[in-house]
Amino acid sequence: WLVVASFKYINAAQASSIGMAEPVLASIIAWVLIGESLTGWQMVGIVVTGAGILFAERNRIRSSEYVD
Repeated sequence: WLVVASFKYINAAQASSIGMAEPVLASIIAWVLIGESLTGWQMVGIVVTGAGILFAERNRIRSSEYVD
């Protein structure tokens, strides 16, 4: 419900980034709080997904600077 309510305040690109970050954040929180073990491939996936999110956000911010 909270995610749907937030759509009034964010655009589609931001919603997409948040959606991509959810499994990464859930994995990290599970690892920190309950000691869930992560395999090497899962850690690689976290890094690659995180890098993709940062890259997409950086490009989104840069492209919005040109619009203004």
